[in-house]
Amino acid sequence: MSSHASSSNDKDMVISGADASAQTFDLGSLTPMLHSYASKQEDRWEKQMIAIFGSIQVDGPLPLLPPLSEDESCGQKRKSKSKDTYRSPEGKERKLIKGFQREMKNMVKKAKSDSVIFESFNFVEAIKKLQMVPKRSEATVMQWLDGKPRVAKSSDGVDIICHLPMALKECARKELYQALMEFGHAVNAKPDGGADRNKRNVKSSYVQKEGELAGIVKLVAYWKMHGPKTPSRDYLKSGRQFCLATAVLNKLNHSALRINAAFEALDEKQYSALKTLREKVLLDNPFARMIASNYPLLFEGLAIMWNRQTPLHSDNTDPINGWVALMVLGEFQKGHLWIPCLKLRLSYEPGTIIFLRGHILPHEVEAWEGGQRISMAHFTHQTIWNDYPDIECP
Repeated sequence: MSSHASSSNDKDMVISGADASAQTFDLGSLTPMLHSYASKQEDRWEKQMIAIFGSIQVDGPLPLLPPLSEDESCGQKRKSKSKDTYRSPEGKERKLIKGFQREMKNMVKKAKSDSVIFESFNFVEAIKKLQMVPKRSEATVMQWLDGKPRVAKSSDGVDIICHLPMALKECARKELYQALMEFGHAVNAKPDGGADRNKRNVKSSYVQKEGELAGIVKLVAYWKMHGPKTPSRDYLKSGRQFCLATAVLNKLNHSALRINAAFEALDEKQYSALKTLREKVLLDNPFARMIASNYPLLFEGLAIMWNRQTPLHSDNTDPINGWVALMVLGEFQKGHLWIPCLKLRLSYEPGTIIFLRGHILPHEVEAWEGGQRISMAHFTHQTIWNDYPDIECP
């Protein structure tokens, strides 16, 4: 039969026989036959099941579960998806990291929405002059002690400070504090002058109390202060110390990611430039690449200081417009960071993170109350930028 014939009536179906002859049937006439066949098959299946398992007597109708509401159904779907996505330890870790990175970026965004302009401080002029400003005049001090995140801007509209009080939650603060105290005791941290050209890092700048640690350790993957590029000597004192240093950096992994996330939200241009710089450094230096595989901080290095009350200073070895990220932990109260050229006092208590342009903003740590204090400075020296002149620090 031609294709024209088969399409002439939608209710007809062509069935070909062995003799190639064609017969036409009405589909409607097949319906009773199909129902009868299905009924016979169902009866046969039921008899076979009874023969195998026996007969089951049930009084009354079988109880049925109520249908899920739309909200419950959607909730189950979301829960199932969440389990599939975050069931493994790696998945849980990814979820945790995404959560606190989002939290840090939101905190910086909130700080920027509450910015304060310092009319007496011009960023461009400060870069030109680079003068140490006389100490505070108590009558005109501005204090940020209310726990709110804020950004300080220069009169020409440049972000110069980002103050993030209590940026770390209590559980994170306790874990970091414990890890750093164990590390400090293990390496027997002590005051050390190191490469401090202004001789600020002396015994008198440390608060030494019985039962508390006082000292400094500098962990820099790519150190170029004098001579060839190497990891800092606090990595290389011994094989044991190298193992201890890399182990503590592994425990500081989350804090590094927090710093990175906040920095990206604060200054995207400098963040991108620093990321490119780090990639080139790691590509050219296998030893730095090995250390970085365990510690994702974009900044060049980390100084860990136990009970150090740093006197007034500028970060002269950093780029003139560069940022330093400060974090503080411990069992103390009422800590402050003083910035005399702005006549600004910032709360600097456990869990606080402060970003500032440390080269052009002289700063000092004021006396605190209570027990052990640990501060961390995350920095990148100008010498690293000098090695890659095609990358500018914006």
